[in-house]
Amino acid sequence: MFNAAIEALPAELVTKVSFAGMKKYVQHLASQVRVFKDLHQKAQKRGDSSTQELFNALQIARHRARAAHVGYCLLRGQTLDKIETQPKSLDAQKTWTAGGDLDAVRFEQQAMLAKVIPQVGLTYLTVVVDASLTAGQKAVQAAHAAARYQIEYPGCWKDSTLHLMEAETVILRTFCGRPGVSSFLEADLQHQLTAVAFSTSEPYKRSGVTRIEWADQFQPAESRRPRVLQVGA
Repeated sequence: MFNAAIEALPAELVTKVSFAGMKKYVQHLASQVRVFKDLHQKAQKRGDSSTQELFNALQIARHRARAAHVGYCLLRGQTLDKIETQPKSLDAQKTWTAGGDLDAVRFEQQAMLAKVIPQVGLTYLTVVVDASLTAGQKAVQAAHAAARYQIEYPGCWKDSTLHLMEAETVILRTFCGRPGVSSFLEADLQHQLTAVAFSTSEPYKRSGVTRIEWADQFQPAESRRPRVLQVGA
């Protein structure tokens, strides 16, 4: 069922859902599409190397906005055949029910509900940064990604547990476009993908994604380490 997120909640909570707040969530995602579209067009005109990154971000924003719209309409009681009525969307019903996009719709429903129902939310916020960045850059980009997640998925992270991890660029890119993942592109690094953030109910584990050992990241240079003097040796 598409409405698995709302069906899992007690009936007394569902009756208190603010559809006005959920609609604002959908409108926010639509505004993100316009922002990335404008950035992408400007990058194309300048011939920037960031064009492809911005195009990817635009496609992700479009997909999220559409998934949220479908999820919102379903929560309002509309059927899929009433939502997808345009000729260009004749295959959309097959797309949404094929399985690949079903999780996206469900997560956007979950995010909308979390925005208006305090009892909905996940425990762990995981931030994965590009392993090629310097220690200082990792800290800053992790903060950017965490902040973006809180803006894009307000209320989805209900705890204070934060996991900071790192991965090679190739692995980091595989997170983009997944349901519930916020990506951060650093403008000062030509809109390079630097970090992603997402919340889970259990600590995140994946091959190639490792915990950041900050003690090693900020290890002082050998010449600056305090020397131990042996007296009376």
